[in-house]
Amino acid sequence: MNAQIQIKQQFCTGLGQFDTHKNDGQTYQSITGAEIAAMVIAPPSLDKAKAQWLIPSTYAANDARSHEAQRQHGEFWFLPLDVDVNNLARKDIEAALASVLGNVSRLIYSTRSSTETNRKWRALIPLRFPVAGADYHETVTAFYDLLEDASQGALIPDRALARPGQLVYLPNRGQHYEHEINKAERVTLSDDHKVIQRRDATRQKRIKAEAKAAAWSEAKARQAPTDASSIVDAFNQAHEVADLLVRYGFTQAGSSNDYRSPFQSSGSYATRCYGSYWISLSASDAAQGLGKDTKTGQRFGDAFDLFVYFDHSGGDAGFKAAIKSYAQEIGRDYKTLTKAKRKDAANIRTTDANPIAATLAKRIIATIKGDLDLSQDPLVDAARQSS
Repeated sequence: MNAQIQIKQQFCTGLGQFDTHKNDGQTYQSITGAEIAAMVIAPPSLDKAKAQWLIPSTYAANDARSHEAQRQHGEFWFLPLDVDVNNLARKDIEAALASVLGNVSRLIYSTRSSTETNRKWRALIPLRFPVAGADYHETVTAFYDLLEDASQGALIPDRALARPGQLVYLPNRGQHYEHEINKAERVTLSDDHKVIQRRDATRQKRIKAEAKAAAWSEAKARQAPTDASSIVDAFNQAHEVADLLVRYGFTQAGSSNDYRSPFQSSGSYATRCYGSYWISLSASDAAQGLGKDTKTGQRFGDAFDLFVYFDHSGGDAGFKAAIKSYAQEIGRDYKTLTKAKRKDAANIRTTDANPIAATLAKRIIATIKGDLDLSQDPLVDAARQSS
């Protein structure tokens, strides 16, 4: 194989982030693997607004920049990589890729904003067989997890590139430019490949955890409300799971729904936010006892479970403390409610007595002044009889 890696397929491409055909019905331009390799060797130097980008899929209809359209129709022939942090050397990128994929064909090049003191990289890994759009996100995510593990956390991919419609900018020379084209066989992502094994193992764990979380939600909905459950529901209505994950030190993968727990030592983003609940596949979270147990090693919970663990140390004692704490915060604890009930009862008694008491007071004052004779007052007789 020569330096211009021969790939017959044509891939979706455009110029600048505002190049879109969403509303005009036109298809996007296309580019071949050979043309991409030629750009790696001799890159242009353009303002980013005019820089050429790639979606590594053969689907190039007018909606090709839609993540959902690519998920449904895309056929992906590259694993992309974007590394903007930690000032890694090119050899570090090469070593991590080789550790995960072996000696395979690869294109590595500096980004437009790379400098000698702050190196940034992109890479494209040609595939022998394509990845379907429906599998793309999870496949690329597994690839990134393995890269972070292999580099002991030094290589941190931009996980936005795992989204099917994400733009991957092609070579564009800046202040500092390096490149490498490794001439070898393309990657075959067979069932026994470590990337696919990682992807499928994660899928199975998530499926089991999702089933357990769904069963828990259904059972909870059937239960009669209690004082404690009403406090939990009030907390969950007032707090977003995603907000609490960030508050308690979880690291979000780009703008995705995936997070890395503060207890994790691996490179994966093992916690996923599902809106009203979260699921963690992390063994570290399981060891900490975070949330609820699925009996198969995964953990799950809602916003209140995070509050129980991180603010009240977890466990049954933590749950009780969290209930008491939040009940006090919203004025629904026993003391506050008892005080309120007493006040309401007093108000009711005072309200009932007020008309008679006020009238009597006025008449007594008038009598003292000599302005009124109460001896024959029916109101006084009624007061005497009631006493």
